[in-house]
Amino acid sequence: MRNMIALRLIAGVAAGLLLNALADHWPERRWGAAARVTPQPLRRVLVLLATGGAALGLQQLGQPPAAHLLHMALLFCLLLAGVIDWEQRLLPDPLLLLAAGIALLLAALRAGNPAPAVMGAIVAGGCMLAAYAGGRCYAGAHAPPALGFGDVKLAAVLGLALGVPAALPALLAGVLLAGAVALFLRVARGRHRGVFMPYAPWLLL
Repeated sequence: MRNMIALRLIAGVAAGLLLNALADHWPERRWGAAARVTPQPLRRVLVLLATGGAALGLQQLGQPPAAHLLHMALLFCLLLAGVIDWEQRLLPDPLLLLAAGIALLLAALRAGNPAPAVMGAIVAGGCMLAAYAGGRCYAGAHAPPALGFGDVKLAAVLGLALGVPAALPALLAGVLLAGAVALFLRVARGRHRGVFMPYAPWLLL
């Protein structure tokens, strides 16, 4: 038993090391970022803690090896997407597509019927799409909206992973948390309108 816990912890830490390396060298950039992201020591530590803790937490659930590996792969993709969005203001489509495929496999493995997961993706993605469209209309053509279309796709992936009815409360909690953080930054730091704050890390929490 202790050997299994140690192995899964090592696997989680190894996944964190790989995730940090990918985040440091992710090739795409937006919003005028430099050609390479400056490594963030605090982010590296937090990622290692997150992946190691996730490996131990999933081990406590007593899942079959296949389900455990799929859950770790899903968490890896989502965490990497959140880190990249935080540092580069970008949610890569390949990561979201891979996460969606893993979530669909997990839904089929868990219940044998992916319909609740697909419905969760439709509901969560549809709600976020409505918010995105409203933000675009409010911000106008020349100002960046609070939400990006990547956030819409991420919400659909989260809905696919959680299914109904869990997707909506989780999405609402993420949106409220992001809104609270944005309000705090505006009040505490005098953040100007139009400055982009990534939503993905808060949705993933």
